[in-house]
Amino acid sequence: MRVAGACESGSAMKSGSESPPHMATQEALMDVALVGLDSMYWPIAWAEALREHAATIPTASRRGAHRLVACCDLGVSSRAVATEIGMTPAEYASRYGARLHATLEDLLKNERIDAALVSTRNTRTAEIAGPLIDKGIPCYISKPIAAAPADALMLGHKAEKAGVPCTAGVTTRCFPHYQAVYQAIRAGRIGRVVSVSVMHQHGSYAAWPVQTWYREPAEGGAPYWLGWYPLETVRWMAASPIATVAAAGVNVTHAVRGEHEVIAAAGTTQTGACWSFRIYFAAGAKWRFPMHEVEVFGERGVVRTLSDTRIQVFDDGGPREEAVDSPPGNPVHRELLAWLDSLAGKATWHPTLKELAHTVTACEALRRSLRTGEVAQV
Repeated sequence: MRVAGACESGSAMKSGSESPPHMATQEALMDVALVGLDSMYWPIAWAEALREHAATIPTASRRGAHRLVACCDLGVSSRAVATEIGMTPAEYASRYGARLHATLEDLLKNERIDAALVSTRNTRTAEIAGPLIDKGIPCYISKPIAAAPADALMLGHKAEKAGVPCTAGVTTRCFPHYQAVYQAIRAGRIGRVVSVSVMHQHGSYAAWPVQTWYREPAEGGAPYWLGWYPLETVRWMAASPIATVAAAGVNVTHAVRGEHEVIAAAGTTQTGACWSFRIYFAAGAKWRFPMHEVEVFGERGVVRTLSDTRIQVFDDGGPREEAVDSPPGNPVHRELLAWLDSLAGKATWHPTLKELAHTVTACEALRRSLRTGEVAQV
């Protein structure tokens, strides 16, 4: 079995003359349902990814396209959905040519799908994704999976036990300059990883809609929404779950009472590497400040990003810059499509949902440290 990572796609067609009940017919590689329309970004981003993908497949090609065949609003009111994505469930279904369902039960009863894209409140994800996994349907869940480590760990264990390939995203694996850094580490160019430093800039909290549930503390807040990116980057680059977190934060615009918009954190991994990160969630729209940077120090050298298109390596051969192979298109779209390709090609995908559940526990430790001012054990 081939192993695929985020943004590394497998395009082999499904084999065999018969398919399990939840598998699609031969016209498409993956028939997909979008479960949950009440998220500010993901329902549109994923639907656009599938629509763009279909447009790139030549009509005469024998290779089918992944396609969005159904969606489910989970009984959330049209007004609440419109607050998040700017259109009602009916308008969304019409725009993307998907059959609309009001409940998960109705969707499962009436649709034959290969995969589900799950995006709803973090506090509700477990009750929605769990039944899908029980039915053997692979799930791609919007980050940060859940607002509690217990929910994320439950889903991860459930998927692993059932052998259902599930993951969550988006992760920084979709960025070519991060992939270039990781490949340098994997090739042994800097030796054993000693430390990882990450920066993530995410615009401004004040720009988020006032009525969005993303602002509700029970849904995890910035430690979950944004801590996901650097904490998962550390786990990936260091090849080890995070062990300790010490953090401090500042509220800049006071967009949300009690929320930190600039966060600095540091700690250790289970293998003893040290790490640090900075999150900026109060950046001006016109600043054009970088969004993602990483630097990894190893026993035999250092590798770091310089821009989205260049990295820099320091070792016994001296410092040098290297261009990054950056494929065209939206990296968020590429990660989703690569995961769907891995399902079609029967490849093992990393990160798994169980692996990512460890990052959710680190997000909770980050939130705990910000509240208490103490070092939190993960």
